Amino acid sequence: MKKLIFRLAQVLCCLSFILMLLQYSLVLKYAKEGLFVWVSCVLPLLLPFIILSKFWIRYKIPQLFFKQVHRLVPAGTTIAISLPVFLLGLCSGFPVGAIFISHYYQQNLLNKRQAESLLPLASFVSPMFVAGYVRSQINLQERLWIYYLLCLYLPVLLCYLLLLIPDSHISAIYHRQKKRKQASSSSFARKDSAKSVTKLSNKKPPALSLSEEVFLPSLEIIFIIGIYMMIFSILSGMLTSFPLFQAPVFTFVLANLEVTTGIHLLALKPFITPQIQYALIAAATSFGGLCTMAQVQTVLSATDLSLKRYIVIKTGTAFVSFLLCLILLC
Repeated sequence: MKKLIFRLAQVLCCLSFILMLLQYSLVLKYAKEGLFVWVSCVLPLLLPFIILSKFWIRYKIPQLFFKQVHRLVPAGTTIAISLPVFLLGLCSGFPVGAIFISHYYQQNLLNKRQAESLLPLASFVSPMFVAGYVRSQINLQERLWIYYLLCLYLPVLLCYLLLLIPDSHISAIYHRQKKRKQASSSSFARKDSAKSVTKLSNKKPPALSLSEEVFLPSLEIIFIIGIYMMIFSILSGMLTSFPLFQAPVFTFVLANLEVTTGIHLLALKPFITPQIQYALIAAATSFGGLCTMAQVQTVLSATDLSLKRYIVIKTGTAFVSFLLCLILLC
């Protein structure tokens, strides 16, 4: 199976190269459009939050929330660990939630099942993107706009509440790690003769500078996002230029390649009713597109986390958002 996928990727790369040579003017046009959206919308909105997330990780801000929530609800290990990551990711937008999840998974504060379940919920478009960009593409009055926000965020919040069902497995892991740390510290105190050797073996690596730990990784992430947006903008634009892909059903499929250009594409396309158009935009916004999925995968490259659960949950929340729009905006 892997060999077949690899061969298919080789064929697609060759075909894409030939197509880009034949349609270089379209490549230039849509590359500029993708980079323009990145510079004008994504870069100023997202980069500050990526930098802030790196600062929070550096100074262990979420751990403060972990400790406080765990004091209030001693048995609620799931809430203490997931709530700060969920809220920070939901408020900051792609791919900040994935940054937090990747870091705390590697720190063993999140187990694999919990991280993979939380990933699609914490990886969502930011409220600023919804209020600024999405709202500019649809024409809704104040009351209907509130309903529209409810259609976007209610499925995500409901899915998160399902994660708060008591999970004895997660609690057992947490308490087992805590007991192991206590046991190791007590045994360390008893080994007086091996103190110097133990200190050398447990010596922490030198701390990274602010630029190495915060600014350079933030710039790397935002530039990777720009590259992905350019690539998916070219792909979407070139496919829409073919008459076959101009049917409404293909319009929605292509809209899910890259969320920013996809929302604009759906806003321009005439549908049977405005409600269906708004519902499709809500579904595309909730799903996030393949471009943001690639961004999340890039952030998770240092882990063994899978995107299978991500795709299932994202598809589910997008479908529920679509149905809620049809019901509330009728």
